[in-house]
Amino acid sequence: MDLMLGSKVLLGSLPHLDRLLKCLFNPLEERLNRSHRSHTTLRNRAVLVQALLVPGSYFIGSFANHLATTPYIGPPIAVLVIARSIGLRQQWDITRASLLEIPPHAGKLRHAGEQLIMSYSRDWICNLTLFVAGGFALLLPFRLLAAALDQHTASDSTRPSQPFKSAFVPFFNLLAIPGTMVSCFFLALAPVLVPGSSLSAVRGTIPAATSDLRGILSRLIPLSIVAYAVGISFSCEGKDGTVRWIGPPDGRANIVVRDLRTIVLYFLATSGLTLLAMAMLGISLILLQNGRY
Repeated sequence: MDLMLGSKVLLGSLPHLDRLLKCLFNPLEERLNRSHRSHTTLRNRAVLVQALLVPGSYFIGSFANHLATTPYIGPPIAVLVIARSIGLRQQWDITRASLLEIPPHAGKLRHAGEQLIMSYSRDWICNLTLFVAGGFALLLPFRLLAAALDQHTASDSTRPSQPFKSAFVPFFNLLAIPGTMVSCFFLALAPVLVPGSSLSAVRGTIPAATSDLRGILSRLIPLSIVAYAVGISFSCEGKDGTVRWIGPPDGRANIVVRDLRTIVLYFLATSGLTLLAMAMLGISLILLQNGRY
């Protein structure tokens, strides 16, 4: 639904779920995240906010699960909410615009490639895995934490420097782990179908020098896999504040149009494998419900 109808003139005209959650979170952040507070106080406040909001969003999501079963009305509304929690079509359009830009800008090309991968792993697969496991009861807390981290920024893979925001990372990673593992499986498998990519992508499942990176692990690993497959490097901030690079030792930081096209093919192959797996899982569940197995 999002890929087909998520353009700005259709579903894209509706607000993203993260934007709505951010509107709820912003007043709390403005009140609690004050620069004159100590780091310990800010972290404790962030932990308290999570202790209140995450269970609250879980119970709201549980109520939304019941509403989603309302005949005729519930399922279409649920589909719209899920589609607007992904935003993959919007990033696809941005990537296409970057490819058509003359002259090409290496920074924009790298950012477009990074965001396309993140939209697949962080938004599509993590959302899908949590929704399959618990419906909106797990999806809403995850998107709330994502909105709290300001995930749609230029440095998505970098842990926020503010103590208040960085305190949200551990719980975010915990919820993202199942979806990240699923996405990494498909990302590591995709080079079989993508010309110009390398089977060494599997080496990216263990990013080098992660101890020196101030990064969010559930975001670093998918980027590392694609970097090894395509032979490029994505930037991340080190603990000392300097720029670090995610990818193979000989990876190129200067990304060109050809590299982004390979990433697009990589995304299409990975998405195709994912949709095939989803279809097979859906058919299996239908057969199980009908007693065929």
